[in-house]
Parts: sequence; structure tokens; C-alpha cells
Amino acid sequence: MTICFLEFDAIWERMFRSKLEYPVYESLIERLALKGDDAQISIRSFNKGTGQDRADYLVEAAKNLEAKHLGIYEGHDWEEIVAQHVYREVERHPLLYDRVFGHTKDEATLYSKIRGYLQREGEYDAYVTADSKRERWPDVFCAKPGRIRGTYTVSIDAKVRYSEFARFLEQCTMFSRYSNHVFVCTTPGMIAEVGMKRRGAIANGEKEFKSMLDTVGAGAYVIDLQGGRDAIRRVHDGSDSQNLDEREKARRLEMLRIAR
Repeated sequence: MTICFLEFDAIWERMFRSKLEYPVYESLIERLALKGDDAQISIRSFNKGTGQDRADYLVEAAKNLEAKHLGIYEGHDWEEIVAQHVYREVERHPLLYDRVFGHTKDEATLYSKIRGYLQREGEYDAYVTADSKRERWPDVFCAKPGRIRGTYTVSIDAKVRYSEFARFLEQCTMFSRYSNHVFVCTTPGMIAEVGMKRRGAIANGEKEFKSMLDTVGAGAYVIDLQGGRDAIRRVHDGSDSQNLDEREKARRLEMLRIAR
């Protein structure tokens, strides 16, 4: 399963690698509200355990919370509950947040990565146009010559904060005037923020993110900056532009000296 377009196994492994298992377990035990000395006994047992013991204790605690059907956990399985508690431990610690959720606060980090990916996988001519804001370019503009319908164009704008993502939805109308397709490029960390802002849980991030994109017909790429070769994923297709102006598209191609 994925949470914020990250495999749960990746979140689990990064939790242990970042030595977050103890505070996460402690927070799970706190939510379970065990009676008497049971909480301290559980924590002591956790501390004395091996790596596998600790993994088992974490799963047991999360499954016990799942079984309680508490309001904030209603409808979420134990993996989503663990991921939520990991989020709570790292949300105020930027370095840990970036490490666990493959995130960055600098959207420029994404430009060359998505450009290279689209050149390699999509066989596009791709240009970083982030510095050309006077003409209201996206961060990356791509073109692929076609024999029948002419050059196919794609706009990709990078967003790493929820507030900026909301602005992207407004920018889509402008980008779609000269692009056959518009995409946002972001990180799992931003998807977590969407879930928290919209529904109070990171497990809701994927659904809420796609729902917001559907209002403007945009697609999405997500880059896990802690991932390997498969770190870039196209997670939402969106739809072809309904607002395309061929004359504006031709003007943009001419500005970049791209053959039509």
C-alpha cells in the first residue's frame, strides 16, 4: 500500500533508520491510554527488545488502536496509524521530515529531476523556464514534435507547500492556454500536508490531492527525494487542455525556437 504515494515499507524503514521507533511507540501507547502501570511496563519492554521485538510491539500497539475505532483513526488501518504518528514526530523537524517523506523546502531541487525524467522517459525536448516569469512560464516546459497534430506541449510547475499548490490550481488556466497538458510536480511530504490541511490525516492526502487536481484537469508527478531509480512517479494523468489557444502555443514555441 502507499501513503502519500510512498510505499509503507519505505516509511517503516526510514522510521527505524532515523531512530524514531521509540517516540512513535511512546505516542501510540499514550493514545491507547493504558491503565495503571501498564504504559510504563510496555515502554520498558519495548526498550529492552531487539529490533524485531520493537517492530512487533509497534504493530501490536497500532493494531490495538485500529480496533478501538477512535474518531481520528476511524477508517484507517494500522499502517496508516503508524504513518500518522511518524508524521507527528517529524513535522516540526525539517531534516527528519525531509528524510522520511522525501521532501524539500526548495522547489528548484525538482526542476532538473523532472526535466531529465521527461527527456529520458517521455522523449520530450524539455526546458527549465522557471526564471522566465515575466511571460508567465511554468517551471519546466516540454515539447514533442508530432506528425499529425503538430507539436505536443506540456507545462510542469513544481510546488512543495500546500499554499503554493493552491496557487498552482489558479495558474492552470494560464498554462493550459499554450499547453496540451498541465502537471504539478511535488513530493510525498507535500501530499502529507494536503491530507492534514484537508482531512486531518496524511492517509487522506492522495485522495484529496487528486480531487483538487480534477477541478482543473491537471496531472501530477511525485518525486521521492530519498528514493532510488524509481523515485519519480506519474501518479495522476489529468486530462488534455480544454482551453488551448493554438496561436498562443505557436508564440511560445517560437520564443523557445522550437520547430512546429
